[in-house]
Amino acid sequence: MSPSDWIKKVKLPTLLATQRIGLTAISVLGLAVFLFSYFTYLKIPDFPAWRAMKDIKPGPVAVEVEGDTKVKGIYYLPSGVRVREFLAPLGIKTPQEEVILKNGMKIEVRSGEVVKMGKMDASKRLSLDIPVNVNLIREDEFCLIPGVGEKTAKAIVTFRRMKGGRIKNLEELLAVPGIKEKKLRELRKYLTTEDD
Repeated sequence: MSPSDWIKKVKLPTLLATQRIGLTAISVLGLAVFLFSYFTYLKIPDFPAWRAMKDIKPGPVAVEVEGDTKVKGIYYLPSGVRVREFLAPLGIKTPQEEVILKNGMKIEVRSGEVVKMGKMDASKRLSLDIPVNVNLIREDEFCLIPGVGEKTAKAIVTFRRMKGGRIKNLEELLAVPGIKEKKLRELRKYLTTEDD
């Protein structure tokens, strides 16, 4: 039996006119839902901060904006950007216009104005690979550094207290029990003695 004979013998069901109309309607409706969701939900959202910052290219300086503003978050800026250049396009007023933004800075905004400029929390700085000052972080923050447990953190804080609250050079940490050359090399990625 050839395939053509088989087709003649077997009567395949044909679609009625109403079924064809229904199938066409469902197909058109499905296509409309797909196109609507594609153009509504999948397009890139338009945030005010993105519009305002279109002329500033990303760079190595991480700056956090915090407070009662719609543009809060962490921004990556090129070196040498002044506070005014960064905040004016975002609609934020600042009295410290000529201050150059540094890596790890935090800008607190209230009612559209800068109220305080400081440093990001140690946890944020460490997660962004920004070194923290060994003289300023707390014992619990030392534990956020890979390879530093509670015992080592406590030993570093005790050592710092013995030094009058100030470690001048990271090499001094070699005097802390449990810190040898290898561990000090690892700690250099996360710690500094400089104020930025």
